[in-house]
Amino acid sequence: MRFLSIYIVFLVFFSSNPAHAQNMLTTGNQWIYEYTVYDILPNPVSQTIETITVENDTLINGLTYSKLTATRLAPCGVFYRTEFLREDTGKIFRLSHDNSQEFLMINFDETVGYEILYENGISQIDTGIAIIDSFGIENSHDGIEHEVQYLRILNNQTFDDDAVFKVYKNIGFVQGGLLFPYLGIGLCDVMEGIQLRCHISGPDTIHFTEFDCY
Repeated sequence: MRFLSIYIVFLVFFSSNPAHAQNMLTTGNQWIYEYTVYDILPNPVSQTIETITVENDTLINGLTYSKLTATRLAPCGVFYRTEFLREDTGKIFRLSHDNSQEFLMINFDETVGYEILYENGISQIDTGIAIIDSFGIENSHDGIEHEVQYLRILNNQTFDDDAVFKVYKNIGFVQGGLLFPYLGIGLCDVMEGIQLRCHISGPDTIHFTEFDCY
């Protein structure tokens, strides 16, 4: 009963702030992030600013997908140079790399949990379970309020099974993966890191760190 009362208050509170409700996959949207590689000596750390951009809509298998391009290949298949995503009432679907099927990656309307299918290696499909811990309101670095979902992904007993991911509505995963969580990669990513700096949508820029976008 306590959870139910908190949840109702949350819905009433957020419904009075509709200004930030916008589609995640609007053409022109950008995610600016810092890509850090921990390498061997004499250059132990290198940092690069990269961008993912929604370029256009593309019809594939009779469905309309947003084409996203990245300035570089992210580690372990977290994000390829070109990705196709589809948005449908609070859900984000990712098209497989051979364009044969799509996988549910984000479901912001679910309150308990859901199944995630993903590609673990070449043409290998695996399953993760997203367990939703809670919802809340957080402020970005600019002080803008955002609806956020906290979830854990049970993922073949890899090291990040107990990690709590934050998913911002209309923006996606903020830490370690941007639009996608780490799925099925084990220790592959231990020497690399991704941090979202800002999200640009139309005239609005939302900063998640104290740094500028570029």
